[in-house]
Amino acid sequence: MSNRNYYSVFNRYYKVLIRIPSTKFMLILMLIVFGLSYLFMKSTCLIFIYYFLVLTICLIIYTRVFVKSVFYRFKRILFLTLFTLVYSLLVFMFTNILISIISSIVILIIAIQSLDGNNIYRYFVCIIPLYVTSVTLYVFGIFSKEEVVFTIIGSIVLIIIDYFIYVFLSRYKFNGFKSVDLATMYMWNWLEKRNDIEDVFLNLSIGEKIYPCLLKTNSTVVIYTDIHYGPFSNTGSSELPRKLSLFFGDMNLNSIVLHGLGSHERNLSHSKYIDSLLQVFEKLYYEKGIGLKYHGMFKIMNNEWELTCIVFSDISLIIVSRPGRGIEDLPYSLQRDLQIKALDRNLGRVIIIDAHNWVLESDYNTDSLEKLLFEALDYIDYFKKNEPVDVLIRSTCIERNLPGVIDGEICLLELMGVDGRGRLILVYFRGNNIEPNLRNELINYIREKTGSINVEVLSNDEHSETGVYARTTYIPVKKHPHVFEAIDGLINDLKNKSFDNQLYYSETSLNCLLMGENVYKLVELLNKTYPAAFVSVIGYVVLSPFLILLLQFIL
Repeated sequence: MSNRNYYSVFNRYYKVLIRIPSTKFMLILMLIVFGLSYLFMKSTCLIFIYYFLVLTICLIIYTRVFVKSVFYRFKRILFLTLFTLVYSLLVFMFTNILISIISSIVILIIAIQSLDGNNIYRYFVCIIPLYVTSVTLYVFGIFSKEEVVFTIIGSIVLIIIDYFIYVFLSRYKFNGFKSVDLATMYMWNWLEKRNDIEDVFLNLSIGEKIYPCLLKTNSTVVIYTDIHYGPFSNTGSSELPRKLSLFFGDMNLNSIVLHGLGSHERNLSHSKYIDSLLQVFEKLYYEKGIGLKYHGMFKIMNNEWELTCIVFSDISLIIVSRPGRGIEDLPYSLQRDLQIKALDRNLGRVIIIDAHNWVLESDYNTDSLEKLLFEALDYIDYFKKNEPVDVLIRSTCIERNLPGVIDGEICLLELMGVDGRGRLILVYFRGNNIEPNLRNELINYIREKTGSINVEVLSNDEHSETGVYARTTYIPVKKHPHVFEAIDGLINDLKNKSFDNQLYYSETSLNCLLMGENVYKLVELLNKTYPAAFVSVIGYVVLSPFLILLLQFIL
């Protein structure tokens, strides 16, 4: 499953979410609602204002008692109470006070039970403001005793309906986890960075052997982790590139974290394993390693794919691009198959890098890519027959606050043989893919500025900053004038850097718990439950006033 399809599933859930306005904006909106209510309802609006205040106070108390509530922020409380107030006012326009305030608890039930987790006691949190309001209205002679009793009956009916909806949606389970609870854990992560969802990932994980490696000079490290940087936020291996960047940055080293093949099945099953991987790369860095010589580089392409191949004495890198059509998470089987062929031909280690330099615009068939990769082996074989030379490498990195660039990190790396052969400039973005055509524009721009024919652009496709809102769930590096200004700065800085003339290579292998193919079953479950959840929630909100009205008529 590509990232585009993977995120389309989550977009369905998150597109209903909106960015909560600022507290100041909501306070102004609250005053406007109060003013309009008084204009059209006169003194009757005081009942709703009182209900709003009781509701706000009850939620504040609730969030202080239950510290893990996502509503601990006053802005969220204000948004929920204001939304509940507006809903009750809309219902009042077509019914009466009693029906409107009873019906309004459905908003509280959906919000609190969905976001804080399903629990019986949370129903009491939702109905206490209603009961306090109805008893107060009884004391002041506005409600009769029968209406207070009906308030209790109506709220119980709505709670029972919600519980049946919960039971209905809970039929869908994954590895013992109910779908509704999975959705809650997702929201905990999106809103609070809580990692409860990783318990699910850990349960479905499988042991896999990974083959990370590291290329290093005095000033630069190029890192291949052999895992995918997902699934999102601070879960799994999403933050591995950031932590690697910080780790080597503290050593005054520029770091480029490559994205190999594979998708979410190659995510770490839990973020707690990141620290142990950092230790692995620390050990690799301090090893002497194998001194590499440079045979050269070449580009080959067909009508769909373009390969940039860098041939060293003990390892070759193949950077895969798909200009004009886009690229997204190529299957790991290509890496396995190519490595077997390379070893059979005594070509050493060959690593395929997914450039992630063009957001996927059309689906692809890997048959033509596989054929081109095997053709690349022939060229690697040919290049390895040339006498290798020392390699010259220099790099520079900057941080610029640019759309889609994670932590603003952009790097430029230049390499060539000591005799001038195979000059190549790589542009590296920390980001989740790159906007269509920006790759080509950057290549042309850098060629013009540097005179280098061979240029390639890549991102590491990390998922550490996927957002809670649908429009921010998947943000590639965007075209922006400041991107080219940043490239200018990098080029000028690179010219002033001296070349390192020694490149070392260290590798290892280790067993690691990855998410495995089961992660896609989880996505399928979310895909399957979305229609039922959507219809149930909307129906619950829309039909509740009519149900309470019918109940009042019957009683």
